[in-house]
Amino acid sequence: MFGAGDLWETDGTTSGTVKLKDFSPGNNAFGTSGERGSALYKSKMYFYASESTTGTEVWSTDGTEAGTNLLIDANPGASGSIPSIQQSLTFIQDSNYLYFVTRANTNSPYHVWRTDGTTPGTIQLTTAANA
Repeated sequence: MFGAGDLWETDGTTSGTVKLKDFSPGNNAFGTSGERGSALYKSKMYFYASESTTGTEVWSTDGTEAGTNLLIDANPGASGSIPSIQQSLTFIQDSNYLYFVTRANTNSPYHVWRTDGTTPGTIQLTTAANA
């Protein structure tokens, strides 16, 4: 569950609701439109989040604070990556991999990535021209 730049876990009760990570203290890390897409894959949730050192990038969580981590810094630096314009296509999965699309800015090409859920197993597959 996302809220005001934070990632939360809940069992549906007030006492069972805890903040897992504050990505950008004092800021809305997920922008004004809220969550930018997510996927459940291999018992983890993958999602886009933004923080001051990496910008918007792909993160994963197993539902614990310690298990909430940056998957890959696809566009190193504070500017980050821009998720796919089509939110419904932000993450696509098959039985073996999770796929996602990024771009450095609105004038740059799209990059298609594939992950097995690990940082070493995350690779850029191709670069596509601007749509």
